[in-house]
Amino acid sequence: MEIFIASNEQADAGRLCAGLGALGMNCSSSHIVPHGSVKEALLARDADSSVVVFFCSQTFSPDEIAALKSVSRLRPGKVMVVAAGPLQSPKVVLQTMRNGAVDFIDINNSDLPNALAALFDRLAAKQPAAARPRNLFTVLGPTGGAGASLLACNMAVALAQQGKQPVLLDLDMRGGDQAKLLNASPRYTLASLADKASQLDAAMFDQSLVEHECGVRLLASPLPFADFRQLPRQVVQTVLECAQAASSHVVVDLGEPGRPDQAVLLAASDRIVVPLRADFISLFHVKQCLNYLTQAKVTPECVTLVVNRAGLPRELPLASIAEALERPIEHWIPDDPAIVNTSLNVGIPLVISHPRSAIAHSIVRLVDDLTDEAPSIDGSSCWLAPLLASARWIGGLLPTGPSISDTGVGQPS
Repeated sequence: MEIFIASNEQADAGRLCAGLGALGMNCSSSHIVPHGSVKEALLARDADSSVVVFFCSQTFSPDEIAALKSVSRLRPGKVMVVAAGPLQSPKVVLQTMRNGAVDFIDINNSDLPNALAALFDRLAAKQPAAARPRNLFTVLGPTGGAGASLLACNMAVALAQQGKQPVLLDLDMRGGDQAKLLNASPRYTLASLADKASQLDAAMFDQSLVEHECGVRLLASPLPFADFRQLPRQVVQTVLECAQAASSHVVVDLGEPGRPDQAVLLAASDRIVVPLRADFISLFHVKQCLNYLTQAKVTPECVTLVVNRAGLPRELPLASIAEALERPIEHWIPDDPAIVNTSLNVGIPLVISHPRSAIAHSIVRLVDDLTDEAPSIDGSSCWLAPLLASARWIGGLLPTGPSISDTGVGQPS
């Protein structure tokens, strides 16, 4: 494996050379080139040789992002581009990874040799797993009361019912609810792994999971009000890799978006699920969330909007929500406080306790869509057929379409 450093700043290249030298990895002066010369230098090498390119920048301007993208596409499978710069903004990290970087390293890290050693471990781990299909579903909570945690939990259980044996990661740093939703009492949490970051491996990760009887394996969040608000990026990366090695289907309850430690996970997500309520306050927060994801170069196709708690009086019409967000509303879940409160109070996911309910069927349809599987409901024969027909009509987002409550969803029959 050869190492190249693409940098327009001698100081950045010098720091990387020193860090690599401490690991016994010397980068020759001929392999340290400006951004504009790196493609030419790589094309002069043997096409079969494996190369790691450290693409350095202090700002990652649009021109530098374009250059990084061009280098990453040069020889797929042979050239791996690692972005190197100051770890200041999750938006910058997401931009680099969405444009072809396989990883990001903080060039100002006070312990750069150890950070580089961990990086090369991650790069090595990517190689055998690259051909294995992954399904990483991340549920965001940009607005309160939209049921993000409840949705993530029941999505994971629905996957387990399909035999997928999913891993559920509770990454809500304020103290998530997944352990309570599953009535679980985990011995270890995410904080336990962060405390032993230097020793974290697949075996330690596996021991930290608690398995629910339905087949979901959970990594619980830190306890509420714990002095623990942000994870080191290395821990997030390792946890994610361990989870994807343990299961082909991973569901993440990420909590409120915007923390720097979330960047690598958002970049790796196959689908990002954003639940919202059908009211103005929720709409405002989700609009800000979508702007954040757009600025971070998350493609619109990766984002799935879900209107939750649908069927309340005076809610906003779906057509108005779609117009304001400039995105289609692909799924909606009816409000059913009796079923939801029963599930919350006894710690039994509602897709288990009330599998024939409209809310459970809506979540299963969402999971079927995310996994591109055939719907699990026979809409022509089941008792839910009128609601399914209503959903398909509303899904057209006709300009004169009514609000969800006008369809009768969630109303007594």
